[in-house]
Amino acid sequence: MSAIKRARKQATPVRLRVLRFRLRLGPTQAARCDFLRREAARVWNRCVELDRAWREAGLKLTAWALEKQLKAATARKAGGDFELAANTTQAVVEAYVEAVERFRRRQGAAERPPHRQKAHFTVAWKAREIQPQGNRVALACGRGRQPLVIPAFGLPWERVRQVQLVYRHGDYWLHVTLAEPAPSQRAGDSAGRAAGGDQGEVHALTLSTGDRHLVLVGRRLRSEWRLWHKVLARLQALQSRCQKGSRRWRKLQAAKERRLGRILRRIEHLECCIARHAVAWCLAHGVSTLYVGDLGGIERRAQGRRHRQRMHFWRRARLLRRLRQLAARHGITVVVIPERGTSRTCPACGAQHKPRGRVFACPNGHTAHRDVVGAVNILALGLWGELLPGRPLPREQETTYLRPDRQKAALAA
Repeated sequence: MSAIKRARKQATPVRLRVLRFRLRLGPTQAARCDFLRREAARVWNRCVELDRAWREAGLKLTAWALEKQLKAATARKAGGDFELAANTTQAVVEAYVEAVERFRRRQGAAERPPHRQKAHFTVAWKAREIQPQGNRVALACGRGRQPLVIPAFGLPWERVRQVQLVYRHGDYWLHVTLAEPAPSQRAGDSAGRAAGGDQGEVHALTLSTGDRHLVLVGRRLRSEWRLWHKVLARLQALQSRCQKGSRRWRKLQAAKERRLGRILRRIEHLECCIARHAVAWCLAHGVSTLYVGDLGGIERRAQGRRHRQRMHFWRRARLLRRLRQLAARHGITVVVIPERGTSRTCPACGAQHKPRGRVFACPNGHTAHRDVVGAVNILALGLWGELLPGRPLPREQETTYLRPDRQKAALAA
């Protein structure tokens, strides 16, 4: 084993974290970014053409051989005239090979690799092409060409593994992959506690440890999603009256990207606030395992058009994904379990009752907050695998209500 491989094997375990920054560019820089994205698309289109020609000639290349041949064919020595850095070109080739492998895994012998031509493609820079220069960072664009200069954003660039230039909703964004030390695994700690989590429409997330409860209000998040769909429907109705590609159609398309982009940024901020409050609460109460109810299949219930619309507006998977990512950074394990019967079972007596409104009132006179009851029952399912009656009902003075859009979570970044 070489010294380099031995050093990599003995290195401290790290976790990759992706940070996103919105770039505020002038007309010249925006044109330069657009040119780089078109050049990356040329590399992709070249890979599509070469792969198609080889397949038509009867060559069956493995993923490793395909990547090697494409990198050699797109290199500058082989006549590649792409105005990109060598590692940037190789990153596009690697993305193409990954797409080919994905199709092969899905379809087996009848796979269909990527075949469409692209006008723009995401530009990626690896660590070798990133050159910090004080409060600025230069991203190399090839030998003899001017680099793309961007703000440093106060990041430790010595730990940056990759930078991507992404175009989203009318704005350019910088996706920075940062390597940070892996957190200590708290899931196996004997002192760690467990908590249950119940997702909802009105209350985005409700957490419970059995004696302490947290209710995170999600009315603002639901309102933003409704606004997003209303704006989308209105602008698409205007576009339907125009000829696709006309001047009026392009203006409406640009307006749609700008307005939907602003709403989506607010939604992502609210989801991040909810996840940060949840993780901060878990850390404050010593929680190492969080059981969250599985909502899969709830949209398939035949309960009418209004129910389907509500389920479409409720983007529960996005919030769960954000919660998992943030919890993993702090050593908290998120376990998704079935939640059947947790919202209508009384923890005290085990009686079944379908709640109406925000209050759970069982036939035997026990009352509590319906979402807190669901979180308590999800915790019981996670710990014992069944709903056991005889547990005290949650009390109002033990429940904390928070509006994530109005209060900052005390959680280190």
